[in-house]
Amino acid sequence: MTGGSVDLLLVEDDLADAQFIERILTEFRPAGERMTQVESVTHAESLTDMAELLATDPDVVLLDLNLPGSDGIETVELLVDQAPHVPVVVVTGRSETELGPRAIKAGAQDYLHKGRITGELLLRTLRYAID
Repeated sequence: MTGGSVDLLLVEDDLADAQFIERILTEFRPAGERMTQVESVTHAESLTDMAELLATDPDVVLLDLNLPGSDGIETVELLVDQAPHVPVVVVTGRSETELGPRAIKAGAQDYLHKGRITGELLLRTLRYAID
């Protein structure tokens, strides 16, 4: 994908973190027409919400690993089992160095640390995950 707009499913149970990500996507304006832009963000706060919203066929999922009823890599595995065709980018506040590579082995395309997310990094990561 070389630009265009995407529909994002944000799976995050922490309202402050979800608002932060949505604010970054709203405030960051990529230069040039070739940059990916997020057209819509649908927010799920739990695995149950996520399962229902996957039916909307999002272009990409931004997935927190710690949700009610699921924690860690199990969360990625559950999503990949339910929607193997949807690209997944994991977001985590954990600083474990092994977590990111384990998420990728479980089926995620990439991972981001919540404390280091910028608008440019987020959009580029989403674009690469979709590609």
